[in-house]
Amino acid sequence: MTKKLLDYISYMIDDKKLASCLCVAYGDLYHDNFFCVGTLSDNSNQLVNKDSIFDLSSVSKFFTLIVVFKVIELKKLSLDDIVYDLDNRFINLRDLTIEKLLSYQVELKTSQRLENCNNIEELEQLLFNVTYLNKKGIYSDIPSMIIRIIIEKVMNMDFFSLIEKWIINPCQLENTYLHIPKKKLTNTVSNNNEHRIINGQFITFDNINKGICNDGKARIFKNNKFAGHAGIFSSISDMSKLCKYFLNNKLLTQETIEKLGINKTGEKIEDSYTKYFGYLCYSKHPIRKFSEIHSLLSDCSIAFGGYTGNQLTIDPINKIYIFLASNRCHNRITQIIPEKDIQQYIIKNNDIDLVKFQNKEYIYTKNFVYIRDNLIIDPIVNEILKKV
Repeated sequence: MTKKLLDYISYMIDDKKLASCLCVAYGDLYHDNFFCVGTLSDNSNQLVNKDSIFDLSSVSKFFTLIVVFKVIELKKLSLDDIVYDLDNRFINLRDLTIEKLLSYQVELKTSQRLENCNNIEELEQLLFNVTYLNKKGIYSDIPSMIIRIIIEKVMNMDFFSLIEKWIINPCQLENTYLHIPKKKLTNTVSNNNEHRIINGQFITFDNINKGICNDGKARIFKNNKFAGHAGIFSSISDMSKLCKYFLNNKLLTQETIEKLGINKTGEKIEDSYTKYFGYLCYSKHPIRKFSEIHSLLSDCSIAFGGYTGNQLTIDPINKIYIFLASNRCHNRITQIIPEKDIQQYIIKNNDIDLVKFQNKEYIYTKNFVYIRDNLIIDPIVNEILKKV
């Protein structure tokens, strides 16, 4: 498996050039495996290693989820609590329970786009005035951002301080930060120069220097306060430690863990499916193409996908985990909106997906997720389950 997996990773990085690097950690309670291919950036000769630091993007929600259910286990919060009763600044959430908030049972809306705010106060004011529709299965960062505010009020403590107290310190994480120390930036992976084509306009994000979060909403918090949905940086070595502590029930009880990934939203309607979510996480979808979780894993499994190229899967029944970290945003086109415009830009060159825009060619990473699943996640699952 070792050589085959390295070949698959090398194919993604060296042949298809979907990112400058890709690192993988997987294992069970007693074993872990680490694979790293590529460099910190396209113009760097420094190879990545198991301690290289990545922008976790939405995989940060795993930390949020642990803290929330730790507070619930401490009986400081209940899934039946009403958001408004806990914090009356959320004036339009008078009937919304914490359970519905965390399990994507409603569609939350703000009057303006959060990433366009100038500061934290302006962003939080939009959150306090959030409204909702009774439409389940709509993925959003807003529930994580709201629950962060509620937990801080309930516990009278900064949320990231709770992450440090309950996760980083007991798990002895050495490369997990909200604000990366200067000395660690030399081993931090680049996500700078992400490109998007939106309504025919070419957009480049050229200020995402090392240590700056890719997510626009999280950037407003300027790495000195956790937004709740994104903004944490970590390495595959640290994420491996975290997963093993989690699977050993050292962070939450087994009873709690087995509830997190149970499907709350997904169902088949005629010939199609709605999206499958548990609490702040993906749950197992019956069709592999649409699922963050392999079909052979248990129905209690949880998963998180990160926009920058990360994926975390944890199966609390089989006691296994997989974490993949990459930087598919770096120097590449990640989105073409609207989708009907995609074909006019796409060209192929030696199995590399390229976009041609104004006579220049750029690598396109829209299919990163599907290639990742086929070449990396699925073979690992098949290998691990043979040993369970």
